[in-house]
Amino acid sequence: EFVPGTGEWFDTGIQLPAAVNAPAIAVLNSTTLVVVGGATSGTATPTAGVWTLDRKSRTWTARTSYPITVYAPNWVVTAEGHFRVIGGYSSTGGENNVKVYELDPDTWDWTAKNDCPAIPTFYRGQCKLNDGRLALIGGHNAGIFATVHIYDPAGNGNLGAFGAVSD
Repeated sequence: EFVPGTGEWFDTGIQLPAAVNAPAIAVLNSTTLVVVGGATSGTATPTAGVWTLDRKSRTWTARTSYPITVYAPNWVVTAEGHFRVIGGYSSTGGENNVKVYELDPDTWDWTAKNDCPAIPTFYRGQCKLNDGRLALIGGHNAGIFATVHIYDPAGNGNLGAFGAVSD
């Protein structure tokens, strides 16, 4: 964990219930850390596991599984405080996983949203913009890409909308 006041990192001693590589991860409501998916072996086998860490009690809880297996997705926390997972590699959709799902932290249920552009779908860089949109840059899908997509989680009736970099 990083301590901004000192600029130092320290080991929390808290281990994730399962070893994973490249999950989606975010902090919700300032006290809950959410981890979704990730690869569970050296062969990059995606998982649908979802865990939350209560930072106060320092305990992990298994939650409703992600609807598909996924690793290396993008993600954004919406203005409503919901956790939205975008694309990623999936054993269900392979390199062509275009699914977007939103987690409601009040019920821990997943809801499907509008699909993302098919190429690329995983290992994209991301940056949340000041207006709440998300820039998705580069990525991998049977090759390396230089694409830039802008994702607006509030667009299209809160189902999510993708646009070009000029939007």
